[in-house]
Amino acid sequence: YVHEADRLREDLASLGVDGSGISIGVLSDSYNALGGEATGIASGDLPNNVTVLQDLTGGGLIDEGRAMLELIHDIAPGAALGFATAFTGQLGFANNIRDLARNAAFQADVIVDDVGYFTAPFFQDGVIAQAVTDVFTTDGVAYFSSAGNASDFAYESDNFNSAADTGGLFSGDQFHDFDASGGSDTRQALPSIANGQRIRFSLQWDDPFFTTSGVDTDLDVHLVLAGTDTIVGSSDNDNIANQTPSEFLVYTNTSGAPQNLELMIEHAGGPAPGRIKYLDVDEIDVLEHDTNSPTVFGHSAASGGMAVAAAPFFNHHSPESFTSVGPTTILFDAAGNPLGLPEIRNTPQITAVDGNETSFFGQSFDPDQDGNSNFHFFGTSAAAPNAAAIAALVLDANPAFTAQQIYDRLSATAADLGTPGFDNLTGAGLINAYRAVFPSVTPAQLSGSGATVTYTDSFENGFLDSAWETNSTGGSWIRVVDNTATQGTFRVSMDASSNGFSPLGLNEATFHVDLAGLTGVQLSFDNREFSDEDNAMPATFTGSTNADGVAL
Repeated sequence: YVHEADRLREDLASLGVDGSGISIGVLSDSYNALGGEATGIASGDLPNNVTVLQDLTGGGLIDEGRAMLELIHDIAPGAALGFATAFTGQLGFANNIRDLARNAAFQADVIVDDVGYFTAPFFQDGVIAQAVTDVFTTDGVAYFSSAGNASDFAYESDNFNSAADTGGLFSGDQFHDFDASGGSDTRQALPSIANGQRIRFSLQWDDPFFTTSGVDTDLDVHLVLAGTDTIVGSSDNDNIANQTPSEFLVYTNTSGAPQNLELMIEHAGGPAPGRIKYLDVDEIDVLEHDTNSPTVFGHSAASGGMAVAAAPFFNHHSPESFTSVGPTTILFDAAGNPLGLPEIRNTPQITAVDGNETSFFGQSFDPDQDGNSNFHFFGTSAAAPNAAAIAALVLDANPAFTAQQIYDRLSATAADLGTPGFDNLTGAGLINAYRAVFPSVTPAQLSGSGATVTYTDSFENGFLDSAWETNSTGGSWIRVVDNTATQGTFRVSMDASSNGFSPLGLNEATFHVDLAGLTGVQLSFDNREFSDEDNAMPATFTGSTNADGVAL
């Protein structure tokens, strides 16, 4: 209901707009490794005909793909669903994207994934990103990917200053100087690492992937005990020999006690790079010289897809603190040729809610306060399938739409969040499924004159039609519900918060009517208020006001 997908389906129920005739493919870890498919089908959380092109079994798999399919089935219950794993490496992932679009048994109109490979190129389209753009361009597939849950945990510098180690670790060797203020510091302090804690860093620089001679710089990355010359972890590939401008360091503290560590980037060979970037994969929040740089990368930034940010269902006007930020900078074409100018891709492009219920996956708690704890799926991994399901509804209602037209409509009708206009945290804003199909309000048309004019909207159809415009902020919501109506069966309910969550928000439902040529028209309404404080409405106001009442 936050996306008004229920309103859309109910308004177009006579036309059967529920995703029927649309195929949605999902890529994630696994579908039925835990053996819960039959239970999900029996409970109605899954259809009984999911097409599985490739699944995985074994330890460590959590069936996140099945949870994504449950979310999609909630919003677009008529859509045909398919699944293929993305956990067989970057090339296998890319192949399964194309297979979902082109397999004779299942040809997706919409595809969504929630998997990222931290060694995929940062500054260039890798094999997965190329597959996304391929199915968008060749097959007309609308592709949605989770933006990521890395917030701004990245370091980036376009000024690699080589300097001798300030701690004296390697006499004569050169390291990146993190201090951009004019001093010199080749050691970036990290927070205390607990015993048993794992940390990972993915480092890349401005040399291309997929060439035979394009990589001419060799960098290494080291972790040292703070204040010492003791190296506890390194990634030191010969990048010129393997022609891969990437280092991936994994370290687990097994010392038996907390460790204070420092990160060093060694200039091991070739010319100094012009630009470096690392992702702080485990989000440990470095203590100094942090640049809080963009973290949307790889196929999430593919030119043929949409990256989806997340906002919690109980406070849908504010993004999740972890949702990854853009923009994404591309320096090379797919073949590794330098671009004349960097391509800046504004990412993520759109926002959807997370925290939806599944039958088995996520956090178990009771936001409905009905005594039954349910599983709530959080993360951009949950937001992306909601966006894909809404795209299927839009395509169902507009079967001639291209993938680009779906993207454009979702963006143009989204509810703006945060900074006015597009921003690289929430994109165009929160998807509104209803407005994506009905982008403009259609005023109610009255006929007759004076006292002979009568028009009643008692909501007995069970929904707000296109003459109604809604606006909700915070955790609030507007729905037509079927209880405690003064007259008839239905009423419009405005709840100030989502199932008891805060913050409280504004609700506004505006009824548009065409009064051209009419006089003496009267408006009457029945109103009931309960469990709410009074906020007097001013005599006049412009735009919206956070008050209780009805205004004309």
